[in-house]
Amino acid sequence: MVSQKQEQFKVSSSSGDYDVVISNNEELLISNLNECKFFIADSFFKESFIFENIDKNNIFFVDASEDSKTLSFAEQIIHQMTLIKLSRDSKIAVIGGGIIQDVGGFIASIYMRGIEYKLYPTTYLSMVDSCIGGKTSINTKTAKNLLGTFYPPKEVFCFSDFCKTLNVDQINQGLVEALKITFAYQNFFQETLKLTKDYNSNLLEICKLSLFSKKAIIQEDEFDLGQRRLLNLGHTFGHSIEKASSHEIEHGYAVGLGILIAKNFSSHENLIKLSSNYDIEMACTVIKKLLPYRVFVSFSKMDMKIFFDSLESDKKHNDIYYRFILPINNHIKEIEFEKKLFNLEEKFIPIIKQLHI
Repeated sequence: MVSQKQEQFKVSSSSGDYDVVISNNEELLISNLNECKFFIADSFFKESFIFENIDKNNIFFVDASEDSKTLSFAEQIIHQMTLIKLSRDSKIAVIGGGIIQDVGGFIASIYMRGIEYKLYPTTYLSMVDSCIGGKTSINTKTAKNLLGTFYPPKEVFCFSDFCKTLNVDQINQGLVEALKITFAYQNFFQETLKLTKDYNSNLLEICKLSLFSKKAIIQEDEFDLGQRRLLNLGHTFGHSIEKASSHEIEHGYAVGLGILIAKNFSSHENLIKLSSNYDIEMACTVIKKLLPYRVFVSFSKMDMKIFFDSLESDKKHNDIYYRFILPINNHIKEIEFEKKLFNLEEKFIPIIKQLHI
């Protein structure tokens, strides 16, 4: 018999507290799902045991692709919700990784001005990061994650056995995010770093430390006005890398490359003192090991025009300043650079070339 492992804690938000459960209890998962009336789920789970006793008309399967994060696609799901007559009292379940969570959470936040939803993260990346915090987003033709809301779930259920469905790449991407989050919070970084040495035996513990770290940050800054923005370390560059590689480089790996670019840029601008003792140096050493060779091949071939167009249009910038989230020794800060004195290509092409194979 498999031993039952379970962690449970609360996250506070302006709209109320919500529970986060990390468990390998299959019966608890099924009973939890049965409280929901409609299911937005990753297509990967079409044949999963979790849907054996659920009416297929109440499930909308979504391909985990950026093409699913559009208003027109969200409208298709909403149409099905109206056909089965979901009311404001209905609960929906969102089962999948970050893309499914973005779409499902966004729909829950706008359907009848907001209905309750539960999150069931299925990727390691979503378990260690995006399942808490209440951010939802969809893309437009011109920008990634331009439309969105802050709308926390009613509950998060991390069924740890979903990790058994994941390959090495999917686990590694989650580890990159866990390193970044615990580095941002600091308290659990050294412990997480040690656990990554034998991560296959420590996935549950790393997940817990990452979520504890993110919980502390988002409870202080729920709406991305200060400290929470620091969790975007690597993301400004990462989103541009995803786009410039035609999404050949997956999100977690793109963020990993983005962190390496941010660290090298900080070093180049003398924002990091020359020392191998800083946590960011140790984090980057592990991140490099987690990134497979094929990612560096794709990175060296990405479309630089698309990369810089995307970097230019990042929503953190304003008319006067570029804003970048950067490591400063053992901390992270948002640094402004005046646009008229700062040429993106001159600054970043040499740093990008440093990372080429």
